[in-house]
Amino acid sequence: MFNIGSIVEAFCVCLLDDGLECICDDKKIIVPLEQLSWIHGENVFNQFHPQQTIPLLITEYNYQNGYFYGSYRATLPTNPYIELSRFPPNTFFRGIVIQERRDDTVFGDEPVIKLSNGAIGYLDAHSRFTKTNPPISVGLELDVALSFLSISPIDTRLGLCGPWTDSFKEDNRSDTKEILDIGHNVTATLVQKENFGLFYEYRSHRILVEIIRVTWDYKHSGAIMNQFEIGEEHTVRILGYDYTRNIYGGSLFHANRENPYWELTEDKSETIYQGTIYMMPVAHPDSSYSIQLPNGAYGDLGRRNVPESLAKGDKIDVMIKTLQLLTYQYSPLILDTPTQKPAKNRLPPVVKAL
Repeated sequence: MFNIGSIVEAFCVCLLDDGLECICDDKKIIVPLEQLSWIHGENVFNQFHPQQTIPLLITEYNYQNGYFYGSYRATLPTNPYIELSRFPPNTFFRGIVIQERRDDTVFGDEPVIKLSNGAIGYLDAHSRFTKTNPPISVGLELDVALSFLSISPIDTRLGLCGPWTDSFKEDNRSDTKEILDIGHNVTATLVQKENFGLFYEYRSHRILVEIIRVTWDYKHSGAIMNQFEIGEEHTVRILGYDYTRNIYGGSLFHANRENPYWELTEDKSETIYQGTIYMMPVAHPDSSYSIQLPNGAYGDLGRRNVPESLAKGDKIDVMIKTLQLLTYQYSPLILDTPTQKPAKNRLPPVVKAL
C-alpha cells in the first residue's frame, strides 16, 4: 500500500537544488537533500538522473500541497549509525570537528563532530567543561566515545564525549552478541514503575520508557501507566541507548500502530476536522495550542489565525499540516487553520475501534 512507512519504486523526474522530485503511481514525492545519503557532505547528485528508478521510504504527506516526502537513504543496506550501535561501549572513534557550534540546540557551544565512518554527532556540553579537554576548533582531530545514540528510519541523535570524561559506568553490553538492535521491537517485562516512566527488562538489559512514550494518548499517560502491573510483558520499540547511564530508551507508542495517528494517514484530502482545545498556550511566543481531534489524536496548533477569545474546551476548525510518524518527536501531529471558510459538511476522520 502506498502510505507512510511503505517502500515504493519511484521514477526520478528532475534534480532540485535541495533534493529530488520523483513520481510513483501519479503521486509526487519530494526527497530532501539530507535524505539522499547518511554521509554528511557527500556529493550524491551524480548518482541520480531523470527516469531512473529508485526505492524510497515514504516518510510524510504534505496535506496542504498534496505530495509525499520520501527517504532514499533509509532504504540503503548500510547505515553508519547502525554500525556504531553494534560496537561495545567505551569504544573510541576518531573524529574531526567540522563545526564549532551546532545551530539547533540551547547549548550553542556544542561542537559538531564527523566520525571516520561518516556519522555526525555532537560533543555533549557537559563533557566540554573540564580542565583537561582540548580547545575546540574546526579541523581538530580527536578520539570520542558515544554517550547517546537514537536512530529512527529518517533521523538520528548521536551524542559524543571525549576521553577526558569519566562518566562511563560498568556496562552489561560488553558482549556484542547481546546488543539490542535499535529500531526493533522486543517483548520485555515490566519491573519498575516511576512517576517519570516505566522500567523494563529484556534478557540482561534495562529499558526505560518515558511517560510521554507510554501511549498515544500522552495527555493521560500517567493514568494509563498506573493500570500496568509489575511482571506484565509488553512490546517495546528500542529507540536508542544511553552509554553514560547504561540503559536503553524505548517506546510503547511506536511499537503499536493501532492508534489514531496512523488512522489519519488514510485520509489524504484537505479534510477539515472540528477539534477541541485541550490546552491553552503558555506565555512563551513559540508555544502552541493543544487540539484534540474527534478520533482522539492530539495535535499542536500555532497561535497564528487563532482568535484570542477562544478558551479551553472550545471548538475550532483545523487541518493537518504535517504528520510525522517515523521520527521520535513528542508531538507527531502539527495542525493549521483552514485558509478559507470551512464547508458546511465537515468530514470526520476515519475512526476504528481503539
